[in-house]
Amino acid sequence: MNFDYVSAYAIKLLSCAMNNSAPVLPEKYIDWRSFRSFCDRHSITNIVAYEIVKPDFLVSDEIKAYFNDVLLQSVAKEARLEIETAELIDSFEKAEIPHMLLKGSVIKNYYPQPDMRSMCDVDILVGKHLDQAKVIMQSHGFELKSRDFLHDCYQKKPFINVELHSSLFDEELTRLYDYFKIGFERAVLKNGFLFRYELPKEDFYILIISHLAKHFKRTGTGIRSVTDIYVYLINNPDLDFDYINNELQKIGLNRFSDKIRQIAFRWFSDGCINTEDAVENYIITSGTDGSNLNLELNRFLQNDNGKSYTLNKIKYFLNVVFPDMNYMSARYPELVKHSFLLPFYWIKRIVYTLFKSNGSIKYRLSRVAKSDKTYLDKFSEFN
Repeated sequence: MNFDYVSAYAIKLLSCAMNNSAPVLPEKYIDWRSFRSFCDRHSITNIVAYEIVKPDFLVSDEIKAYFNDVLLQSVAKEARLEIETAELIDSFEKAEIPHMLLKGSVIKNYYPQPDMRSMCDVDILVGKHLDQAKVIMQSHGFELKSRDFLHDCYQKKPFINVELHSSLFDEELTRLYDYFKIGFERAVLKNGFLFRYELPKEDFYILIISHLAKHFKRTGTGIRSVTDIYVYLINNPDLDFDYINNELQKIGLNRFSDKIRQIAFRWFSDGCINTEDAVENYIITSGTDGSNLNLELNRFLQNDNGKSYTLNKIKYFLNVVFPDMNYMSARYPELVKHSFLLPFYWIKRIVYTLFKSNGSIKYRLSRVAKSDKTYLDKFSEFN
């Protein structure tokens, strides 16, 4: 199966859906199982389904039925999410809790149909009001599943997930955290509300580019992220890019923004892809949330000191196989009092990971081992 053709054809169908044009039938044989797998990895199956279920799209009844089912499930899920979200933010408003919808909950309204923008969870910024918001969440039947320094994660079975954010970015992402602060600082009150906030159009664009860049540099990001940028831009043609570029310069993302915009319009306006372009190829091969393999490789690449690539690999391998005492004592607390046992625990860790798959040292280093300097090209657009 020609992977380049599968990705190119998926992007063509996305373009048809985004621009409300007639669906383009495949020019070559399509392995629909591979096509579905590719679209699933990029969370775009429910978008291309809009084209495939059209009467003039000539495909077998079995394939059409599959995509019709995907579409019906997507519409039903979106309807449920919309109801739950509306009820939550109404309760936040009544409880006088400052709040702001983020990411997909905003972007979905720019798609031709809101259910086209699938979401794993609903993201809501509440800042320092997490404890107050917890009472609201529990009153709506949500169960707190986990807490960390960025958000509290709630779940209502069977599929409603909500993340309440204390800030827009982790503090470890110093440049982005310092720029956005918690997030309300750049927001304004939404018309008709006293506690519901929204970002001005330009600042929301800066946010979604920043969020895309965060995933791009950590684990990778997929086609849907570029689709988000495209639909936002075509629905906001009057954006003040003098202001945007000046702000993006402050966080080192103006060239990255230009690159993503170019890709978005090349894919969805011109219908062209270039898999030889390092950034495009990385996005197409990453999938929606990237991968742990990308995470390991990107950590290595971003710590590259520009000297001998081979020596940098060796140094990185040694650091992964034989971590320092801080890492090892956090994993094996007994080392705090018995540091002389460090070599023994290195061996213990190596043996233990031999029987794991995704967590094994061999698995973690596989992408790094196969990499060369061309992998650095994907980061060339970052300032």
